[in-house]
Amino acid sequence: MIKIKSTLVTLSLLIVFCACSPSASNPSQGLETATPFPLPPTWTPVHSLDLSPTETVTAETVNVVSIEPTGTIPSTEPVAYEIPVFPGAQDVGFNFLESMTDKLGNTVYYAISATPDEVETFYMEELIREGWAWVYTDSGESLTETLLSPSMMMEFQKEGRKLGIAVHGFGGGLIVLAGTDVSGGQLTAYFVGMVSGGLDWMGPSEIDARPDAMHFSSTLVEFSHPFQWLVTDKLMEIYDTDAAVNYRAQKNFCKPNMEICFVNFWVGNHFDIPISIRTHTEMTGLTLEEAATRHWEELASMAAAPNKRYYFPEELAVEGSLQSLEVHLLTLADGTPAIQRMYQWKQEDVVEPIISTSTLFVSGVLLMEFHTDFIKEEWEKQQTTVNQVIAGISTVP
Repeated sequence: MIKIKSTLVTLSLLIVFCACSPSASNPSQGLETATPFPLPPTWTPVHSLDLSPTETVTAETVNVVSIEPTGTIPSTEPVAYEIPVFPGAQDVGFNFLESMTDKLGNTVYYAISATPDEVETFYMEELIREGWAWVYTDSGESLTETLLSPSMMMEFQKEGRKLGIAVHGFGGGLIVLAGTDVSGGQLTAYFVGMVSGGLDWMGPSEIDARPDAMHFSSTLVEFSHPFQWLVTDKLMEIYDTDAAVNYRAQKNFCKPNMEICFVNFWVGNHFDIPISIRTHTEMTGLTLEEAATRHWEELASMAAAPNKRYYFPEELAVEGSLQSLEVHLLTLADGTPAIQRMYQWKQEDVVEPIISTSTLFVSGVLLMEFHTDFIKEEWEKQQTTVNQVIAGISTVP
């Protein structure tokens, strides 16, 4: 979906990589050995509801915007910035986003001979000491074009701002990118764009659909997932239909104060962002059954909302198309009870129905939702993997 082409930045990074002299340290050391995935849960049918939206959503069609390079060489002078740099960092550069997005940004990148675990420990200690609160760490093997390499993404928050970190193995060492007001997942997308000239997700082959290649740990939940699931703070920015490609030209990103949006996963199917983890502080104190009923009512009323946000795919539901298929009780990996609703709906100009799942559970006192949206054909490919991921979730009190 997204193409980022930047010859100058590519050259700059390749120089960085070459300058990082290999050491005895193995970049893959320190990564946790993936734990075999639990079997999908045994589900017990509970009930089925059938509520429908009351207003048709019409999608505005415009041209897709391609991000093109500006030709600006990244600044080598630091701006006022508060991002610690790992000791011994080589070829440190600043403001690399300026050359790619035409935006000034508080960012830094550098090469280092270390393991991802050592980098993680450094940032956990330094940033927490400086008042940043840890949000999540996603580590394991990631897909960078066809190259599997050790990787890690982190996010921290402080005073309404975020700080993202991306770490990738390359050429016997690591490349580290960090920036304020940008997520680790978005930095990873930029990294792939700088190295390869673009990011194409063709979907996992059957042999590659390993649900234990990456490990997501956070302040609320932890679980393993396939390496094709790129954690990101992006919302539904671009989506395609049978008739057109549509683009919502607004700043659709999870923000520290956006309560419903915790973190999303870019998988590269019909919707850019078909998987999300959401929080529902407005439902704290409700039973799971009460929360499931209320959430379904809210889904049904989205089409009638006067001001469309277009944050999430289900906001595009056509009037009268929302239909509940199944409701299940299930148990997560740590014994936490959950309720999952599977439902379908119609999107404007799309022939196939959209199959969605909403899995509700409580972590601590907070109601959480693990949400998916796939067209029917994609859901048939993804269902087993999604079920395995959900079965492996553990909550963090």
